Formats: sequence, structure tokens, C-alpha cells
Amino acid sequence: MFKKIQRWFRHRRFREGKTLSRFIARDVRREVQIVSAVGIDEGFVIARVRTSNVLYVSRGLAARPEFEPAREMRIDEMWKWTGKSWGGLPDGTSIVEHLRGGQSLKAPKWGEHKLFLFVVAMVPFMVGVPLLLIFYVVHKLAQIH
Repeated sequence: MFKKIQRWFRHRRFREGKTLSRFIARDVRREVQIVSAVGIDEGFVIARVRTSNVLYVSRGLAARPEFEPAREMRIDEMWKWTGKSWGGLPDGTSIVEHLRGGQSLKAPKWGEHKLFLFVVAMVPFMVGVPLLLIFYVVHKLAQIH
């Protein structure tokens, strides 16, 4: 009975001409266009795939890719992602590395960012002063009661 229900759902979901879409990482969307569902009972479909990083496309850093040529795919491997959890490219790199020719970003020198140093130096005071004020108020309230 379970196999019949599963078969019915698969035939309904993987119809020829239908385009399925799903996020396979936080910012990577995969679209699968079903070309043929002849082998659906064996767990295969013939499909065209388009995988794109939504952030890169929306910011104009990458063009929206075209669908790949049709190929046979296993249904259970259709949504597998081999890259990082925050997207990037399927080979695990980021578009920045490709735009810079494989070079990594240069770390800034500490003296170049005086505002950053100021903020880092002020964090203990910004956190510490409100905490001291809260402890003082609680202490005074405890003395009243």
C-alpha cells in the first residue's frame, strides 16, 4: 500500500515539463526541469538542472545561469549540495576567489582602521557601565525592602 501511495506522489510531482525549485543551501537555489519521467518507478528522471546563488544573481555579481543539458538523475540525489552551508559555488569556493583569480583577500593592517580600534576598545565600557548601573539599582532596591 505504501509503495502505491509513493508511486502516485512521484508521478504527480515529477510530471514532464514541470519545473521544481528548492533551496539546497541558505542562498543557493536549484531548479530542476523534468524532461522525461519514464524511469520514475526505478527512481530516475531525465531532467535539466540550473543551480544559482540567489545573492550573487540579485546583486549582479553573477549572471543567471541557463539550464544544463538534459541528463538522467536519481530522485534521491536531486537536491544534494556539495558546497558550504552558506552557499558559494558547488566546488566550495566563493565568487570572490574567482573574480580575484584565486587570490585570497589581504587582511587589513590594524592601524588602517582607527574607528574599528575605537569601537573594540569601547565595547567593555558599553557593556560594563549598563551592567554596573543595573547592579547598583538592584542593590539599592534590596536595601529599601
